[in-house]
Amino acid sequence: MKAFLISLLLIPSAAQAGDKVLNGGGIWICETADLQVTTSVLVDFYEAENEFKWTLIQPAHQDPQQIADDILASVRTKFPQQGDPWSAVLGEMRSHFDFVAGELTLAEDSNYRSKPLPSLCRTSGGWQYRQFANWDDRANHGIIRDDYWQSPQISPLDKAGLVWHEVVYRWLRVNYGDSDSTRAREIVGVLFAENNAQFTLAQAQARLQEILTRKPPVDPRPPVGGWICALQNQQSNFWFSGYGPDQDTARQHAMTACQDGGDFMGFACNNPGNGLECGAVGSEEKYTCTINYHREQDKNVTASGRSMLEARVKALQACNEAVGRDGSWLCQSREANCQ
Repeated sequence: MKAFLISLLLIPSAAQAGDKVLNGGGIWICETADLQVTTSVLVDFYEAENEFKWTLIQPAHQDPQQIADDILASVRTKFPQQGDPWSAVLGEMRSHFDFVAGELTLAEDSNYRSKPLPSLCRTSGGWQYRQFANWDDRANHGIIRDDYWQSPQISPLDKAGLVWHEVVYRWLRVNYGDSDSTRAREIVGVLFAENNAQFTLAQAQARLQEILTRKPPVDPRPPVGGWICALQNQQSNFWFSGYGPDQDTARQHAMTACQDGGDFMGFACNNPGNGLECGAVGSEEKYTCTINYHREQDKNVTASGRSMLEARVKALQACNEAVGRDGSWLCQSREANCQ
């Protein structure tokens, strides 16, 4: 069996990379009753073509490993700041993936927004979301579904896209704390999109920068028995939070969320001092907090949480969203009414 071609980044400690066991790439599969694949499309590419309206490249090779290397060469030219970091991830991953003759467990981190039209899959089962690869951050090890990798019904471009999905998603988890693959899939679409009159190189470069300045996705299911930490950016007055299995990890995720929260004053998060609050979270939302604010008329926002801190921070964040940056100060001096 071929040794895999990829590898996910210079793997730091598990505390930096997160504690999730399942992180991986998914693919839409249309198959017959006896599970023979008839057609497929990588989730990243389905979204690129149908949601973002980008035209995918026509690869010069049929070997997915060579296509992946061609994309790296393209990255070095088009997005030079990412060339060395992503090359390191790609190189490291090649020695940490194995092929598996089996069905992979769903990672449940895709949060996909749509799926291909039923008319494009005429089999009785319709389109099925299937896991193509899984990665364990704690063990620094990944697996790829071998029958899909060997299938002639899954294109070399989709396989090369899977390689880059794993690279980019791993890099985002380690450096930004992403807990789902939505940003990774969009970035893969940018990398594999043809630069033409509809999507120029300048637009691609601007799109990548815009994606990286968004708030990282927050896991909607933070670990039971874990921790939450929160702090307020002292320049924007916006609140940011992060979860983790321990206080140090939660603190790091909160700091990263604050620094990468789309505010050029990210340095205001670097020395939170007493402004950083941390606490354990339970398994049920037993607490509710309400924040009152005044903008044109008296209003309030209410949020629930599995701890008093989580409920209060969610209410503060909802208040920030309601009033926007210009009025964010309205949410900082109000006492939350919690119970």
